[in-house]
Amino acid sequence: MVQWLTSPHRKPMVLRGARQVGKSALVRRLAHMQGLKLAEVNFEFQPSLSNIFSAGEPDKMVTRLQQALNIRLDAGTLLFLDEVQASDSAFASLRYFYEKHPEIPVVAAGSLLEFSLAEFQQSMPVGRVTFRWIPPISFRDYLKARHAEVLLSAIQDFVEEKDSKIHPEAHDNLLSELARYVYIGGMPEAMRQAVTNESWDSMAASVADAHSDILLS
Repeated sequence: MVQWLTSPHRKPMVLRGARQVGKSALVRRLAHMQGLKLAEVNFEFQPSLSNIFSAGEPDKMVTRLQQALNIRLDAGTLLFLDEVQASDSAFASLRYFYEKHPEIPVVAAGSLLEFSLAEFQQSMPVGRVTFRWIPPISFRDYLKARHAEVLLSAIQDFVEEKDSKIHPEAHDNLLSELARYVYIGGMPEAMRQAVTNESWDSMAASVADAHSDILLS
C-alpha cells in the first residue's frame, strides 16, 4: 500500500476481501504511518453523503465533500470511502478522482463489496481504479504474531534453498504451531484472542467465542 501511495501513476484503490479481515484497520494504519490526515466516509453511518457523488461534477463533488467533512482534500489527506457498496454513485465516481483529482489518494472498501459488485448497475470505472485483495492472516503472519521468529527463519531458509531441509526439531514445532493455526483460522479477531492466551484451554474457548460471533453476525 505504501508503494501504491507513492506511485506517480496512482489510481484510486479498491480493497476487496472477506468480512473482518482488517481492511478498514489497514487503511487507518496507512494514514497514521505515512503522516496523512484521514478523511473517512462510512456510507452505512452517513448515507446522506452519497448524494454528493450523484451529480457527476468532479470539482463540485470535491468541494461539497470538503465542506461536509470539514477537511481539505489534497495530497496530504487520505480519503477513505468505507462501506462503499452502500453507494453505487460513490463507487462509480472513483473514475473522477483519477481523471480530475489524481493528487488526492483515495481508498474504497466495503464488508459486502463482493456481493454488490455482482449487481452493480452503473458504469464500472474500468482502467481507472486499482483492485487489491486482502487475504486472511497467513501461517507466516501467525508465526510473527506468536514471536516465533526462529521457526519463521527455518521456513524462509528452506524456501530460499539456504538449507536443504527443515530439521526434525523445527519440523515438530512447526507441526504443533500449524495445528493451532488451522484451529484458529485467519480472522484477525480470532487471532488476537489466540495470541493473548497461552494455555490451550483458555485459547480454544476464546477463539470459539470469536468464531461464533463472526458466523452468527
